[in-house]
Amino acid sequence: MVLAATGASPAHFLSLDTGLRPVVASLGGWSVPTVVYATGEDFSEDNEPLPTLRGTLGRALEEAKRVAG
Repeated sequence: MVLAATGASPAHFLSLDTGLRPVVASLGGWSVPTVVYATGEDFSEDNEPLPTLRGTLGRALEEAKRVAG
């Protein structure tokens, strides 16, 4: 599973690791090491994801692909 979320500021980036990852694990699930957290700054004026966000998402999806293998 890829953990992904959006938020108003980067201040809550760790909430995926400290909040969501334990919930997934407690339900018997697994998650890849890379998390995807985006704020408004990660999108262009046309609401398109910027290359850095696409890169992070791509890395997380590749990890999931290897695990699901």
